[in-house]
Amino acid sequence: MKTSKILGIGIASLIGVSSCVTKIDEDHINTENSFFMDIRTGQKVNIHNSELMQYNSLAERVIMESKKAGTYAIVVNKLNRRLDLYFKGDLARTFPVSLSRNPLEAKLYELDYRVPEGIYNISKVRDVGETIFYKAFMLNYPNERDRRNFLEARRDGLIPDHVNSPGGSIEIHGDGKDFDWTTGCVALRNEDMDELFPLIKVGTPVALVKTYEKPIRR
Repeated sequence: MKTSKILGIGIASLIGVSSCVTKIDEDHINTENSFFMDIRTGQKVNIHNSELMQYNSLAERVIMESKKAGTYAIVVNKLNRRLDLYFKGDLARTFPVSLSRNPLEAKLYELDYRVPEGIYNISKVRDVGETIFYKAFMLNYPNERDRRNFLEARRDGLIPDHVNSPGGSIEIHGDGKDFDWTTGCVALRNEDMDELFPLIKVGTPVALVKTYEKPIRR
């Protein structure tokens, strides 16, 4: 019961974004759910179609922002462990990433070992020596939506008694590995951070989504 409520909070917080979505082939899904592959574990993941529409909207929103502004945008696909870099609305590069130890749920509180979901912006760029990792882009997590979700979850008894914060210090940083190990961040290989580092500025939009691609066949 508690788990389903947490999931509901995470998805409900995404409502209100653009309705533009990626088309899904009807023979790949049933009437309510789509099925995807977790690229790291090989397990099939069931995503309700309403959630999928919201994830697609989040990705589309930052891609269109990139196109209109003529700048870069980032979409992190958690299921595929992939960071997609867009420039002027077009996919420019993809990079493999490591995530947290509980990567597929939306972050709710500090030290829940989850990666946030939603739209964020780069709030700070950290070079070598300015972060404990090999270079980093800090995200503006928690935002007002994240704080509201935390307070609502606390009222519903879904937050451990000793936890007083939705957490913070969420980054896209270096020191990526071939397994999920962070406490809530997105980690790239150092050579990929070197390629990305001169392109990303404060204010760059970032969408963190469970996925935004077509489902696999069941």
